[in-house]
Amino acid sequence: MNETTQNNHNYSYALHLYKQDGSPLGQASVEIDWEPALEWCHLQGIRKGKLPPMFNIGRHTIEPIWDAEIGKPFLSSFRTLISADDGSEGFSAEFPITYFAGPALKASEGYLRTGQLKPGDLLRYRMGASPGRSASETEASRAHAFSVREVPKPIPLGTKSLQRLRIKSVPFEGEEEADMPVFISNHVLEEARSRTRQGGAHEVGGILLGHLHRDTDSSEVIAEVTAEVPVRSAQSKLYSLSITAESWAAARKAIDLRDNGEMMLGWWHSHSFMKELCQNCERLQDKSCDHTAVYMSEKDCGLHRAAFYRAYNLALVLGDTPCTGLRYGLFGWSHGGIHRRGFRILHDEPTEVRATKALPAKGTEGEKNVG
Repeated sequence: MNETTQNNHNYSYALHLYKQDGSPLGQASVEIDWEPALEWCHLQGIRKGKLPPMFNIGRHTIEPIWDAEIGKPFLSSFRTLISADDGSEGFSAEFPITYFAGPALKASEGYLRTGQLKPGDLLRYRMGASPGRSASETEASRAHAFSVREVPKPIPLGTKSLQRLRIKSVPFEGEEEADMPVFISNHVLEEARSRTRQGGAHEVGGILLGHLHRDTDSSEVIAEVTAEVPVRSAQSKLYSLSITAESWAAARKAIDLRDNGEMMLGWWHSHSFMKELCQNCERLQDKSCDHTAVYMSEKDCGLHRAAFYRAYNLALVLGDTPCTGLRYGLFGWSHGGIHRRGFRILHDEPTEVRATKALPAKGTEGEKNVG
């Protein structure tokens, strides 16, 4: 992860929690995970041509935006600003207060244990910010500490025409303008479907390989998923999938063997547990149930946050249920959160070979040397 970026976080943050009727529950100081927001802002800056395509986020600032009605210390949103070391103008992005929903739910657990909240109750919250250490105190502490600077590392961007890729593909679910264009080869989906059916009710999965491209006609960044490496050594269970060190090594080995500049773009896994849970369901006979298993669980999101934290990383989920059959959906980062998103299915082209004049078979009449 990006542990050595320079930053300016001169605020401390506290959640103010309320019941549904507005009565206060209490306050909780929280450490905010800013990295998803920074990663998303960073990718947007690259897509707009405002930031160079580097893995390193670089110098950044996080600014609270105060609530226009009730004012300080409460936020209506916050802004991330990333500066570029190469003199580019940098890029900024604004994030809604819903970014703090996860910490708010975590902070509410104590009130559930004491009975002040009950499961299913609506929780309301505000985020407050107060100045932390002053700039002089921060600089003084830095003067007595080691300074670590990350060596800039470029993101390997190829070049492809976004228009041409769209011509060769079909859309699957709607794409939002804020989403990076994603193309998944049809054979990757076919392999994932086949492995899902072979896995029965247990979860199976794999690592998604592919490329990041810069559009030939714009600064847009494109993700193209070209292959998947099955997680054969994973501990497959009914409700979970553990990706082991051997699985990561297999993915890296596949990248080396394929030798065409691919990188790990994400992962895929299946949810097929309903095949077992629904065996005695009354609605199974007439297939009247419309429940799908295409979602990211809390554990799935935790794995994605830990292993696939870059804003371009993807998670493909295949849900296989007795009534609705096998369906899939794609998830990715958006405004610092993991959300379902659209993509395009790329039809695989036949292998190309340049046509030449046919030669007669040896030993037949008319055999001659070709000059």
